Amino acid sequence: MCPFDPFDNTTAVYSMQGNPENLPAFYSAANADYTKSIPTIFRSRIFYQNGTLAYEYLTTAKKDPKWLNEPQFVGSFEMEEVVYFFFREEALEHSHSCGKKVYSRVARVCKNDKGGPNVVKNQWTSYQKARLNCSIPGKVQYYFDEIQDIQWDASSRTFYALFTTSSYGVTGSAICVYTQDDIEQAFSGPFQYTSNGTQVPTASEPNPRPGDCAGIPDSTRVKNDFVTFVKEKTLMYYAVQHKFGEPIFMKPNVMLQKLQTHIFSSYNVFFAGSNEGQVYQIYQPTANLSETLISAVISPVRSSGPVWSLQYDKNTLMLYVGYDSSVVQFDMKKLCKKYTKADSCVFNPFCGWYNGECFHQNCTSYQMSITYCKLAQQLHKDPTNPKRVWETLLQIFVDEKLPDQKHINLGGLVTLDIRMPLCTSGPVSWHFGRSCNDTLTKVPKNVHILGADNSLTIRNTSMANQGCYSAKDENGRDLAFYMLHVQTGELEKEDLWTRKFYEWCDEFERYKNRINVWQHTCSGDHSNTIPNLPGE
Repeated sequence: MCPFDPFDNTTAVYSMQGNPENLPAFYSAANADYTKSIPTIFRSRIFYQNGTLAYEYLTTAKKDPKWLNEPQFVGSFEMEEVVYFFFREEALEHSHSCGKKVYSRVARVCKNDKGGPNVVKNQWTSYQKARLNCSIPGKVQYYFDEIQDIQWDASSRTFYALFTTSSYGVTGSAICVYTQDDIEQAFSGPFQYTSNGTQVPTASEPNPRPGDCAGIPDSTRVKNDFVTFVKEKTLMYYAVQHKFGEPIFMKPNVMLQKLQTHIFSSYNVFFAGSNEGQVYQIYQPTANLSETLISAVISPVRSSGPVWSLQYDKNTLMLYVGYDSSVVQFDMKKLCKKYTKADSCVFNPFCGWYNGECFHQNCTSYQMSITYCKLAQQLHKDPTNPKRVWETLLQIFVDEKLPDQKHINLGGLVTLDIRMPLCTSGPVSWHFGRSCNDTLTKVPKNVHILGADNSLTIRNTSMANQGCYSAKDENGRDLAFYMLHVQTGELEKEDLWTRKFYEWCDEFERYKNRINVWQHTCSGDHSNTIPNLPGE
């Protein structure tokens, strides 16, 4: 029931119905010995309520790589009349001339299986397995071959599986989606010769067909040709195809190994833990199920090592992350406060933007208006369309017909900053025109000062600087809009004259200091050379 090595993956499920005589049964998958040479998918003995033995245990064939070949198990689920086991293993059907290859599998056994006749009475007669296809389509498909974790959503009869690439090649991770119908379609197809990877002719299949749970009420009475076929041909010819024909999420150069899913009415949320300790929060809108966004990357602790377990409590909004030496509790509500831009805030389904701040989304809190709540719900329906979200938020934060009015005295210094709480895309450029109705032209970089925060600083303003200024990102979207007025009234002229007067006074003081230095250092010397002071 349990592995001997804590680094082995194992899985188990307790089934209350559908087993022989509808008695409870325990199914598990693990290595059955210390040497790891006997991996097994196992059903323990079944007992009557009075404690007497009803049925003996069932197991896969021992030390037969056609059944299990160095597997690592990641999940198991009972579905009506069958139990599914998900694992990765070394693929026998792959040519070993290029080295070993790991494939991901789903195996199936019938819950009403009673074992075979005679010498195979403790062996499954319904065991089958099929490859799981998680790949990027193209002329040459790119496969994510190694399943790491899997989650099941009963309401949609859908599996969400986390895969990685081989650790010997280009690293990457992906989430692929499978329906129960996708899996059953593969198991309803032809079998495969494991030795050469070719299809077994339908005429060679025994009758009843192996894996037909309802058609084989008593597996102890099957014929010898049935037993021989089951022992030699466990692999299906067709792989289980993933929904949408491509992964719903991909991340290069990251090895994700644990997955948690939470399915909501208008969106889905995934948490994926990496081998370096980070947890990725991934957002999938139901309006566009084939696309996802990373809404947050959480690092609960530093130098934590791999994430070995993940649990999310949707009632308390607490995320629990298990490491080698600790378990960390992370409050997802506090994550919203870390967003400083509105669009990054609303891309997190748990957050909402209100009154210049990002809050945990709750339309009854913080006196949020009904209009805001409707807007947030609308944005969450299709956040993978950044242009639409950006334009919607733009209507809230910017009125393009009324640019900000900025006044500056002649000769003064003014900074035009970007206060819009939206993320920018690429480098920012400023544009200028004499009138807001004119076509604005790009301001050369060497004319004014462009700050690290993309603000524009104009020194010694003159009448030539008066006009309209607009800041745009690389997509041409307006980030700021100003009308700069340069004031030249009598008060402004007096202020300018006073400032110039004090500048002249400062210069005169510097001249007197230089004269004093010359007198002290050159006494007795009739040289008329005035030395430079340090720093001049």
